[in-house]
Amino acid sequence: MITENPGFHAADACGGRRMGDVTSIWLLEVLEIYLHTNNKTRLQEAWPAIQKAVAWSINQSVAQGLPAHLVCTYDILAMEAYNMTTFNGVLHLAMMKAAMVMASDPIINDQTTYNAAQAAFTRGLTTMTTLMWNSTYGYFRAYTGGDAIMSDCLYGQQVALAHGLGWLLPLDMIKSHLEAEAKYNYNAYGLTTVTGRHKPPPEVKPREADDIAVRKTEKAANIRKFMQQLRQDGQDDAVWMGAAPTWSSLSLQLGTNGPSGTNITDALWPTQRELANYRTRLNSMWDLTGLSTTDDWGSDNANGQPFCTSHYGFMLTDYYLIYMLNGQQTNLPNGTLTFTPLYSCPFNLPWAMVGREGNIVCDTNGQYTFSIAFGTLQLPANGLSINSKPYPQAINLSNGQSVSW
Repeated sequence: MITENPGFHAADACGGRRMGDVTSIWLLEVLEIYLHTNNKTRLQEAWPAIQKAVAWSINQSVAQGLPAHLVCTYDILAMEAYNMTTFNGVLHLAMMKAAMVMASDPIINDQTTYNAAQAAFTRGLTTMTTLMWNSTYGYFRAYTGGDAIMSDCLYGQQVALAHGLGWLLPLDMIKSHLEAEAKYNYNAYGLTTVTGRHKPPPEVKPREADDIAVRKTEKAANIRKFMQQLRQDGQDDAVWMGAAPTWSSLSLQLGTNGPSGTNITDALWPTQRELANYRTRLNSMWDLTGLSTTDDWGSDNANGQPFCTSHYGFMLTDYYLIYMLNGQQTNLPNGTLTFTPLYSCPFNLPWAMVGREGNIVCDTNGQYTFSIAFGTLQLPANGLSINSKPYPQAINLSNGQSVSW
């Protein structure tokens, strides 16, 4: 387990909260770096820690198949009070998938870890599609013990797709959940975070957040008290800026199977609303906050305003929209970099990898150009392709260079 390291600890000291999106994201980042660099030495060096991380997450899930009572980046909502949450659960599934990929790599070849991660993924998926699924209204519950719906709870699915891990959950369930988010969490400035905890949608019966079996400790009592304050303060109804990019990314990737079909503009609507609020209404693109108020907090001076966490990094999740729009899949260990853009020719789209950036272009004649703005990139013959059309030669590109075919 990797614990959070708050400021009151020395930089090299372990301490802080036990979180469901720290160890899991670390492991997913190790996979990302390996796929983008093919640095086998680093993967081998990290493997003992990866084994421990996998074992830890499985141990946190021993009761019902998903991690229980863990904090997450949505810490103000005190999600750790609940037995299991979809946000942490989906990240657990993505983590197990990533571990399977790395364990099966020839330089690791760890069948024991692979088998453990596979069994944990299978068990966790069953829990997600049964206990966490609200079959009456068609969405994943934010947490056990209630019927609330949380936008951004499928964040781990977005990360999994970006790193070639595929769909973790059934497509029909993901589509239905996204449609429910748009229905229950919609507002003029993006998506509210949790609906159904203290202000349920009409179709969903209200459930008190405290009607759950939490540990009978002083900590649990404090959490219950904190959640009661949250119900009065309205944090659930705030726009958490990470939710819209996840909704847009998954809608884009689902395509015809998603709530927006192949309409890119419709898929981007909540993200566009968030950005437009800061860009043209508040004129404050220099200070994207973690939370903002919604469209019903009172006067125009109260609606859609910065609410918490100034200059925050939540909007960095927009980065994943690049992968969804250009269809990028990076696997340098296999010698491949492929693109399946959502746009028809002509287009000019960015691409990004660890330590490298550039553009892919298609002109009106259907000719592709791959350029690199900075960094270096080597690929074997046919390793680079756009829309299943490979560049036939090996490439060895550096700053400002390009190939066309």
